[in-house]
Amino acid sequence: MSHRRAALVLLTVEAALALAFAVHTALSFQRDLSPIDEAAHLSYVQLLAEEHRLPVLGRDQVTLEAYALWNDLDPERTAVPDLTAGLGAHSYEAFQPPAYFVLAAVVHAVTPGSYDARFVAVRLLGVALAAVSFGLVVTLAWLVSREWWPAIATVACSVFLMPGLVVRLVTVSNSALEPLVATALVCAAVAAIRRRSPAFAAATLVLLAVAVLTKLSLVALAPVALIALVAVLRADRGRAAVVRLAAGCVVALVLVAPWFAWNRSTYGAWTANDRAKALQGYIVNPDGHDYTASNVVGSVPDTLLVAHAQETSGNLAQPYTGLVWFVAAALIAVPAVVASRGVASASVLAVLALPLVSSLVLFAAVTVVEDWPTMVPRYLWPVLPAWGVLAGAAYLGEPSPRSARVALRVAVALAATGVTLSLWSFDAPSWRG
Repeated sequence: MSHRRAALVLLTVEAALALAFAVHTALSFQRDLSPIDEAAHLSYVQLLAEEHRLPVLGRDQVTLEAYALWNDLDPERTAVPDLTAGLGAHSYEAFQPPAYFVLAAVVHAVTPGSYDARFVAVRLLGVALAAVSFGLVVTLAWLVSREWWPAIATVACSVFLMPGLVVRLVTVSNSALEPLVATALVCAAVAAIRRRSPAFAAATLVLLAVAVLTKLSLVALAPVALIALVAVLRADRGRAAVVRLAAGCVVALVLVAPWFAWNRSTYGAWTANDRAKALQGYIVNPDGHDYTASNVVGSVPDTLLVAHAQETSGNLAQPYTGLVWFVAAALIAVPAVVASRGVASASVLAVLALPLVSSLVLFAAVTVVEDWPTMVPRYLWPVLPAWGVLAGAAYLGEPSPRSARVALRVAVALAATGVTLSLWSFDAPSWRG
């Protein structure tokens, strides 16, 4: 079997397994919400769907149905405690940007039947978004190399088999939309660089606005858009190019302005992050620890353990710790060392690398400046697909059938590791104990 056909077979298997894991999570994770804030995100969706407004941090309680689902109670026989009862009574994710929640609210509103049915429908939206993200990663690999894209894509798409990413993509939160938007922006940037296209460069600006409206931390993608703009302007400074780029800026500003204006009117600030910090501080940093640069440097290795199944169960032992470290080494560390100009130019490699690198820099700065520990693996999951494409290109190196087989072997190892970790975590005890 040729290396190309083998890569296409593996890519098909990865797609089928990723879909199976995603659907399993959507349908079998009921009554056991993700421990990372799914109830609060579900409450945001419900309030937006039923009252047609954004929740207000510090004023709105979590909805009764989400509270009952989270606490495994009968909503007919319980009540949400008042806001003095602690974080769980609050709609504490109300500070999040609205893009994902608008999509989810539409699904919630049009789905007939019980609350559970609407809950599962919103999770199935996550499955659909994950499928689109998978397709965008394949597209990105094709944009990097139209000849060798199957080998590159097999490495990149292995990330969709990692258990933490599977659960975060499918359970209710704006994390479901983050990889899609981030990968779409990188696709537009690579297309802009390759084709010297003002239209694609303008698209990166619009997608950056959508990214910020999905999760504020995706502002880390701004350097990617900047590289695309510089590449296009170096090639074409004509009036038509400038007009298209200016139009992209205007559209981006029009998209983000209403949400920032609403925050300003509601909270007296451009974001509600300070209020969220005050509300969640006793949980996130209960001792008021003063984080330093040395804390950040020391936490980087653990931050790169992106295959950790932390979203599925807090009761997971670590007999497979070696597999988690293998993914960090094979997917992140080794490609960072061996990546060089081969199948991709330096500017394209930079665009593929920057989402992960810029995110690490941003989270390090937030940790030190705000004393808010954000150096955790789950915050890197949205940018992993783009880095996965860089990893595939790195293993491909100077493209040849031999190097394509090397990339394919790495992809098989990563995919097998992801399947092992996912099956193990699905079989683990519930995080509730």
